[in-house]
Amino acid sequence: MNPFIYSYRLPVIRVIQSSTIKTVFEEDVTLDYEELRKGYYSDQRLSCKLYYDKTTEDLVFGVLSPSSRDLLLHITYTLKKNQDIVKLRAVDVCKAVRFSRPTFYASIEQLIKNGFLARRCMNEYWINPHYLFNGNRIEYFKKHNPAALQIVAHQKRGATQPPKSPIVEVQPKFSFDSL
Repeated sequence: MNPFIYSYRLPVIRVIQSSTIKTVFEEDVTLDYEELRKGYYSDQRLSCKLYYDKTTEDLVFGVLSPSSRDLLLHITYTLKKNQDIVKLRAVDVCKAVRFSRPTFYASIEQLIKNGFLARRCMNEYWINPHYLFNGNRIEYFKKHNPAALQIVAHQKRGATQPPKSPIVEVQPKFSFDSL
């Protein structure tokens, strides 16, 4: 068993989904009423994802210098939620990551050359959401370039058994689509 999980309490948010089910025998006559509660936990701490694929792995561990990986880690740690722009002031980053200015600028250029960043304006860079994103990447693409969403599979979810009573009505109070 992992020894770290015993000495740390994970702060989570409990999200509850409620549904009201009515079984109807005849019109306007309710025989029974039940509220089903399902839910999940959400991590309270913020996170940022570095998306895995073979290309990313090859770039991060085979091409990038240690200082460029350090800068990428700094960007991952400081990237704001649902933002595709990062502000990298040399004086701030050099202090935080303990870089010299030449190392900072060489690392920026290497991240640009390998497609992790693109220059936007002075001290601001676009991040490549194919590699790195903090937030809902699907919603980001739906908003900025829906044509870039490529459906690679379909999956159906829902009831696996038919209802047992004559008629069952489900009225969700919470929808996962609204997240």
